[in-house]
Amino acid sequence: MTNIAKEFITANAALYELAVKSIGLGRLDAILGDYQQRWDADEAFDLSKIGMLNAFDPEAWKRKPDNEAAELTACLSEIASKVEKELLDAWTTRYDRQQMQAILDALCAIDPDGTLIIGGRTVYYTQIAESWNYVHGKDRALYIDRGFDI
Repeated sequence: MTNIAKEFITANAALYELAVKSIGLGRLDAILGDYQQRWDADEAFDLSKIGMLNAFDPEAWKRKPDNEAAELTACLSEIASKVEKELLDAWTTRYDRQQMQAILDALCAIDPDGTLIIGGRTVYYTQIAESWNYVHGKDRALYIDRGFDI
C-alpha cells in the first residue's frame, strides 16, 4: 500500500518544510489525507490515459496497476500544485493591494516575465497576482505592468 504523505515528503522535502511552517501541519495533513483517500479509492491521476471514447466509462477513471509509477508521479505533482497554491494564498493574504502592487511592480521592473523559486518550485509573477486577486476578491484586481515597448 502506497503512503502518499511519505512519497510526497520524499519527492518534495523543501516544499513540505515550507508548507509546515507556512500553512501548518494540520492543513497539510488534511490535504495529504484527502489525496490518500483518493489513492486508496483507486482514482486515476494520470488523465492522459483517458480518451474521448471512454471518458464516460467509470472504469476509465480508475487507476490501473500497470501504470502505477505514472499515476504516483501525477498524484504527487497535483499535490505539489495544490500546496503551492495554498502557500501563495496564505502569503498574499498578508498584504493589502497597495503593498502587493508595489512588490509586483518592483519585481517586474527587474524582469517583467520573471519567476521566483519558492520551496524549490518556480512561481510566476502572474501566479502571485492571481493568488492575491483570489483571496482579495472584493478589492480591485492587481495587474502585471510589463511596460510598453515600441
